[in-house]
Amino acid sequence: MSTSYPLQPETRTIIGVAFEIHRILGKGFLEIVYKDALEYEFKSGLCHMKEKRNSVYSTRVIHCLINFSQTLLHLPV
Repeated sequence: MSTSYPLQPETRTIIGVAFEIHRILGKGFLEIVYKDALEYEFKSGLCHMKEKRNSVYSTRVIHCLINFSQTLLHLPV
């Protein structure tokens, strides 16, 4: 298959590194072991950024938090 897409070389490199880490470490470790190994390998050449924490709330969660806060603080509804 010769389909081209943006960042194809970088994608191939990342997948290759991931497969190599899995080949060496094998299966059964926690996710953080593989993440740390990837981060270590990326420091040797690939530009990368550590995981960023993202806050994702559904309207249901927000509604529950508002109700809990109003109950806790005795605010009128």
